[in-house]
Amino acid sequence: MTEKTKKRRLYLMCHGKTTHAQNMLNDFSKSLTQTGLNETLNIYHQIQHLKLPLPDCVLCSSATRTIQTLELLTPLFPQADIFYKDALYLAPKERLEELINTISNHYHTLFIIAHNNGLENLLNCLINNPRKIYHLPPAGCALLTLKPEIYWRNLCQGTAFLNQILQPQKA
Repeated sequence: MTEKTKKRRLYLMCHGKTTHAQNMLNDFSKSLTQTGLNETLNIYHQIQHLKLPLPDCVLCSSATRTIQTLELLTPLFPQADIFYKDALYLAPKERLEELINTISNHYHTLFIIAHNNGLENLLNCLINNPRKIYHLPPAGCALLTLKPEIYWRNLCQGTAFLNQILQPQKA
């Protein structure tokens, strides 16, 4: 498969359930609860079981809960370049899109670990299906495939197809 015909894939993953912050000053430092840890491990096992494509690039918010999510998933990323981005913290759809547009085209599978509502808004924008609104629960993970003519720099509304949404299974 040539560089031009190789599919580009995008994972959008929300961190798992977190502790409640007393105020917004503590929000950045919120940790995953035991449920959040279990949810994330469940998604890890689903990705493994389904033999989904592994990323070669990971962008992760620098908040505590997203870093904890990444640490649990790291064995899935043996060859990936990992970048922690302050700009992903509570990023709206537009900022997420801007960050993706800066990714080098030598990466083919990008995995983003960040926060809602930005991730859900980006997901729904990229697939642009007016008949259905998709949701990402805590630890939810969507896998999208970009249309063949789309590169990271020109990713925008309606330029991706939804492959699947992984949701943590109840124990």
